[in-house]
Amino acid sequence: MAKDLHRRLCAEDADPALAEIIQKVQVSETGLHVTVVVAAELNPGPNSRLRELPLSHFLPMKLARRGVELRLVLDGHAGNPPQVDEALLKAFARARCWFDEVASGQARSLVEIARREGFRRRYVTRLTRLAFVAPCLVEAVAVGRAPVDLNLQMLMDGRLDIALDWSRP
Repeated sequence: MAKDLHRRLCAEDADPALAEIIQKVQVSETGLHVTVVVAAELNPGPNSRLRELPLSHFLPMKLARRGVELRLVLDGHAGNPPQVDEALLKAFARARCWFDEVASGQARSLVEIARREGFRRRYVTRLTRLAFVAPCLVEAVAVGRAPVDLNLQMLMDGRLDIALDWSRP
């Protein structure tokens, strides 16, 4: 029975097998409590009978807002593959490029860049501030290890003190 359940759970479409065994999932502020029920054969032999065996596991976690989305951050799962925020990297690159254009004299002002790029002046001004974000933060974003609650809007609004802390390694 265990081998059959294992095969079904490892199959490409494991949803039906999971639906059969998941009894309850409770989400709280501190974690995720999952209870599954598996059939177990008691007293193997001619008088064997099946009995449901409940198994529970608690996964510590926290909820983290990231702009408009809400993420579940499971503790102790740093081994997950890093996810690079492409939009944030693009914003950092644009900010640095636009600042360099103004600083070198290639562009006379951010207004000129806004007209050329088809953006509002306010957006270009706010985005260009990201040229001064701490290098350690840009590097963390580039390798997919940015803080979970980091997002472009918060950086543009100046809501994250970490962004300007260049003394951090």
